[in-house]
Amino acid sequence: MLIHCADVMQIIENAAAFGIRAKVESIDWQFIVKRAFVEVDADAAMIEQGNQQRENIEVFKGPGRFTGPKTLAVDIPESDGEELTAETILIAAGTRPWAPEIPGLDQTPYITSDEALRLPEQPKKPTIIGDGYIAAELAHFFGLLGAEVTIIHPRDLMLREEDNDVSPRFNVVLNARVE
Repeated sequence: MLIHCADVMQIIENAAAFGIRAKVESIDWQFIVKRAFVEVDADAAMIEQGNQQRENIEVFKGPGRFTGPKTLAVDIPESDGEELTAETILIAAGTRPWAPEIPGLDQTPYITSDEALRLPEQPKKPTIIGDGYIAAELAHFFGLLGAEVTIIHPRDLMLREEDNDVSPRFNVVLNARVE
């Protein structure tokens, strides 16, 4: 949702190449963010509700821990918890933003990628630390909406884990857009 919004901005900016005169008069940051997260939150709620309604899916909400090779204990608020045994335990916990150990970071106010997408105002000069696809998407999104983006990453190329053809080309395109 957010990336598409940035792409629409780029299409409008490049419309003259197709003989179309168009310009962006303003950006409604609150609308953009709200629109994206209303849809994302609704999708997440619908998926969770669907899982809870299926007879063959059982949902436990709470922190878990391994108590044996094929056994998990789940701490469920306002109950004694639950102990589960499974032949196969698949961990699909999703991605959670985290901050790497950087000297001085504990003394510095910062936000994670999740918080960046729920800011009340559009950032004017964000500095992004990271070299993965989330950092790349944030740079793309903020940059196309007019922010002066700076990226700090420790490697020679961003998206190093991606295809050997994609990563170098991506870096050429991104470097033309951001610092």
